[in-house]
Amino acid sequence: MLAVVLAGGENRRLPITKGLIEIGGKRLIETLLAALSGLFGDLAISTNEPEKYYYLGVPLIGDVYPVRGPMTGIFSALSFYSGRFGDAFFTACDMPFINMGLASRLAAMRIAPPKSRMNVRNRYELMFGAISVTMIFQLPRPLSF
Repeated sequence: MLAVVLAGGENRRLPITKGLIEIGGKRLIETLLAALSGLFGDLAISTNEPEKYYYLGVPLIGDVYPVRGPMTGIFSALSFYSGRFGDAFFTACDMPFINMGLASRLAAMRIAPPKSRMNVRNRYELMFGAISVTMIFQLPRPLSF
């Protein structure tokens, strides 16, 4: 299964690039990718700022629609990988300490449970979870949320 780190937001809640925040001398996204690599065979980053993440050496996916946000990143990743993977695990770049045991169980069950979403300004944003590539056909076009 593919693991995709969502790192293409507009940083509205915290006006800095969250994935590049350092804790203990290591950037959040580096900590997260290291943890995910022990669980998932393939990794990618969904971002509109590839110059910030190129050094990590993982595939970078840009948004296919100009609307920025987690759902656009999810749609873009599912679109890009639709022929290679049936499902993908998604997580935000500012969640380096997610429970990998829980991530493993969610990936095995291929679900994004209700508590893995957060309501932000009356919009639900995925924090982490597994999503089937078939969901791409259930997302509205163009993404307006």
